[in-house]
Amino acid sequence: MSVLDDLLKAHRKRIIEREEATFREMLSVYADLQKDLTLQYKAIQKLMDEARAAGEAITPGWIARSRRLKALIDQVKTEIVRFGGKVTGIVSREQRSAISIAANQTREVINVLSPADAIGSLLPTRTIENAIGMMGDGSPMLAYFEKTFAPAVAEKLRSEIVRAAALGTDFRTIARRLVEAGDITRHRALTMARTEVNRVRRATTLEAYRENQNITGWEWVAAKSERTCVVCLALDGKILAIKNGFPQHINCRCTMIPVIKGVTRPPRELGREWFERQSDAVKEKILGVDGLAAYKEGLVTLKDFVGWKNSKEFGRSVYTKPLNQILAGKPVADRVIRTPKEVAVDFDYGTEDRLVEMLGRELTHDQIGGLVGALDGAKISVIDHEDGLHFTVRHPLIATQERILDHDWAGRLFIHNEIFRTSRTAPKGTGLKSFATQAFHAERFGIEYIDTMAAGNYSSTAGKVWNGYYSWARMGYNARLTESDWDRFPLTFRGIEDLNGLIEQTNGKRVWLYYGYGRPMMFDLNRDSASFRILRKYLQEKEFEIDFDE
Repeated sequence: MSVLDDLLKAHRKRIIEREEATFREMLSVYADLQKDLTLQYKAIQKLMDEARAAGEAITPGWIARSRRLKALIDQVKTEIVRFGGKVTGIVSREQRSAISIAANQTREVINVLSPADAIGSLLPTRTIENAIGMMGDGSPMLAYFEKTFAPAVAEKLRSEIVRAAALGTDFRTIARRLVEAGDITRHRALTMARTEVNRVRRATTLEAYRENQNITGWEWVAAKSERTCVVCLALDGKILAIKNGFPQHINCRCTMIPVIKGVTRPPRELGREWFERQSDAVKEKILGVDGLAAYKEGLVTLKDFVGWKNSKEFGRSVYTKPLNQILAGKPVADRVIRTPKEVAVDFDYGTEDRLVEMLGRELTHDQIGGLVGALDGAKISVIDHEDGLHFTVRHPLIATQERILDHDWAGRLFIHNEIFRTSRTAPKGTGLKSFATQAFHAERFGIEYIDTMAAGNYSSTAGKVWNGYYSWARMGYNARLTESDWDRFPLTFRGIEDLNGLIEQTNGKRVWLYYGYGRPMMFDLNRDSASFRILRKYLQEKEFEIDFDE
């Protein structure tokens, strides 16, 4: 670890220690608020008891019209704003402390990076306060309490009381729900305090940098732990121009180091490098289960999670993009049809032996994954039913995947693809990759055909419900066409015997998209079949490769 790393670690420790002391003080102030609110809750109970003693019916309408209730709610709003005022005072004080911390850190970092070019005299505290223009008011905190928190808690109070009157809810339940509403205020107050104090700390650092002509920019430095968000890890090491301020980020403890003319900064481990070294358990805490799966598949990088937005109150800020937003429209990264890797298979009693008996050979877990179209890292459970061996495939990019292996009435071995749905985060081409993997493996292992019940029609496709009728046909599934189909088709397409024949016609795919509908379909696993011919052509169109001997 470099001297710079040691210095930044010590700096973060000072920040955390200061935060912990501030949070203890705020929680103490909040305890007084909670005590006052509890008195209001008890006053509400007394209000109801007195009304009942006077023979009045406690109804939602009675509660809504009660002047006494309105007075209590107004008092609750007052208490919330009073708490906000105390919090604002604490935050304003801590903002001034943050200036001192930032000034010291600025001097220390510059001296470590360039001892011969010390920063000299720093800007006076009052000059910095005026420059950053956010001292003495806790930034927008009090306004938030007045306009957001107080009305929200008061509305929760009113709705819970009306609900209690309608349902006869006991007071303890009401009180618990109202305490939960107050806790939201507590949590947000702590979050805002950290965000606003750190905002001043960074603004101070930036003002000092801007006064030094040798500093041309600044580098984003993230604390690296399993609690660090993916955005901070992704931006760690990013160089920004000196004119650019630090983008706001809630609960962020990141800091800045200067970029100095003619000075090469000591090497340090960046966020993306640190992340790559971590265990899957740590990576999952940072990215989530689906995010880690997409990362391991090569579908996303850490930078993909970085989102930017602007706000009147806070200016330019960063946020974590939702995974489904990142993956929307992205193609499958691994475009090779091959045997899947790291597949785990859980056999129910006797199913492993039955599978060997049906196939006439023993398969590895990865080969079984190929047989049912599993993706890398999938988990498969196998159970025995009267209608064959049932395979349930689980994978973060797949919502539902069920397969059945059995013999038909003529003794032919086939697979019935029961149901298949990708998750919302699955990239385009996931279904094609899964089915192509299954088709090539099934042909290799002696399966004669795959059948399914393809669902949907053009209107349901437009509504994003089911589109199997079209998707499976594009991949080579076949079905007989009937006179009712021909009646809907344009004249030049009437009389075509089957779906494969239609798909291979110029504009045949478009005709089926608009006029087709769901029905039983079958994929012929004969290597020279029209089904395979269509599948190979489709894979070529989508730029997939086949990485094993067909």
